[in-house]
Amino acid sequence: MAKVENAIIDAVEGFDESKNTLLKTIDAIVAVPTFGWLCDKYSSKKVLIVGGLLSALFAYPFMALLASGQNSLIYAALIVGTGILAPMMFAPQGSFLSRQFSVQSRSTGMGAAREIGTAIAGGVAPLWALSMVASSPGHATGGVVLILAASGLILSLGSAFDQGHRFSKHKN
Repeated sequence: MAKVENAIIDAVEGFDESKNTLLKTIDAIVAVPTFGWLCDKYSSKKVLIVGGLLSALFAYPFMALLASGQNSLIYAALIVGTGILAPMMFAPQGSFLSRQFSVQSRSTGMGAAREIGTAIAGGVAPLWALSMVASSPGHATGGVVLILAASGLILSLGSAFDQGHRFSKHKN
């Protein structure tokens, strides 16, 4: 996703990447502990499900705001997408993922699942998204929107089938 963001914002004159990074960082500094608290209060499973659903719903507005060419709208899209929604899904990962495996296989199971997912989502997926946008007539973002929305829905659905109850009595 970062590659698509960068390709779109590189075309916008006057966009201040350092200001964008500062705003997203400040937002995430507040968001991560807040979502951690929500995980303690409601469960990491529920926070992940809501985060996935909100991300799916935000997929089209996110791409539309990026494509607007207006700095304030691009800042808003990036702050919500990467300063709120991403931390909403990253904050609960530790507790949620560790509960999906027994103590004997927890490190291997969680490490493999998270690192393979990160390699795909953070490495190859943004390049595919960028190539889809670049090769489409008129640089259409519809395919990327569908992938982002589907990813959010898959996350929510997968979180709903939490297996943590098999290994722990604590809520997840």
